[in-house]
Amino acid sequence: MINAVVWIVRQELWRGYDAMKKIVQIIILGLVMTAMSGCSSDSDSYGAMHLPILNGTRVTGDEHLAVVGLVQELNENDYVEFCTGTLISPDYVLTAAHCVADCDDGSEPVENVRWRMRVGVGQSVFTYRKVVEISEYHIHPGYICKDENILNDIAVLKLSEPVTSDVAPNALPMGKALDLTADDIDSEDGVLVNVFGFGRTGADNPLSTGSKYVKQSRIFARCPKDGALSAHCNEERTKQKGMLYFDASEGGTCLGDSGGPAIWTHRGLDFVVGVTSYGYPDCKFVNADAIVSEYEPFISQFVPVLQSWPEEICNNEKDDDGDGLSDCEDDDCRDREECISSTETPEPEVPEPVDNPKDPENGGIESDSNPKPSDSGQGSEGVERVSKSGCHLHEPEGMPMGELLFLVAFVGLLRRKREM
Repeated sequence: MINAVVWIVRQELWRGYDAMKKIVQIIILGLVMTAMSGCSSDSDSYGAMHLPILNGTRVTGDEHLAVVGLVQELNENDYVEFCTGTLISPDYVLTAAHCVADCDDGSEPVENVRWRMRVGVGQSVFTYRKVVEISEYHIHPGYICKDENILNDIAVLKLSEPVTSDVAPNALPMGKALDLTADDIDSEDGVLVNVFGFGRTGADNPLSTGSKYVKQSRIFARCPKDGALSAHCNEERTKQKGMLYFDASEGGTCLGDSGGPAIWTHRGLDFVVGVTSYGYPDCKFVNADAIVSEYEPFISQFVPVLQSWPEEICNNEKDDDGDGLSDCEDDDCRDREECISSTETPEPEVPEPVDNPKDPENGGIESDSNPKPSDSGQGSEGVERVSKSGCHLHEPEGMPMGELLFLVAFVGLLRRKREM
């Protein structure tokens, strides 16, 4: 089945290459027309066949900017999307190897078109906030794309300049120490992840790519090369190892989404647990992602992989470990010295006895035989009150309203007389 999938999509991909120059104008016209109609764009150029999101949701604003588009630059500021990737650091992008390396199927060498490949940061090929050239291509040394096999479908791309955090944050590649297990997948609740891509939103519509979409999908099988397999591994549709499998009967990744991430959000962190590798020609039935943690030794050559959950710092008013609790509210901090001392109840202070009570009926406090006037009292010298600092303030008595109106009227007459 994999062989048939690869053959079909590769034929769609490469059939336009020999005549690329002749169809550039048609591609650009298609881009313009699609933009005017509110759709995204695509062409039969390299990668167009690779796994958009069917039945997904359009991503807008500043959401999920770590998910990037792999594009070809046709002319200045004119781009065509062919695959998807993920920023895993300011300098590196994780994607599928088949997006940037050859399959042994007689198609034109990818190296012939790498010179115009770029990485686009943003939500649409029409509105990228930054487009960066690729300076290095690192393909997994065990990558195979031949006959019925597509194995070790992982690549890391080095950017010619970093994408700083104010432009786009990065997601974390999942490592073995923290990864999902077969028990997680087979549990009653299962595991839901978000799959992303810039590819087609309709399997039969090559002009529906170029905008970022997301769909929540459930992993129904986790089939690592080594270790425990989940319940649905070794079926006909899940026999290839090193893969996560998704039920795509109600939508999922499609042509143009290859290399895009399956992101699992846990303890406040976004982890890339899968990279879209292949699916069926109609973009339904089953989608398969390479398990990212299987390639930790390869990825960690370029980007550190998280080996343990962050520890909670108990006095910085932040949720450092992503469990929703901060500082002394976190279970990790409750036995720490700074939290034990902060929760101890202080002993109540005992007031000292008064040596010379003057008025027993007034609680032993000396009474004032000449109380000060209240704020509302009237006196020829005004009202005296005590400020918060203990200083005595003297307020002049307010002017009656009648005298104030008379003064205003008098001043007005003087002005009119002067004007005459």
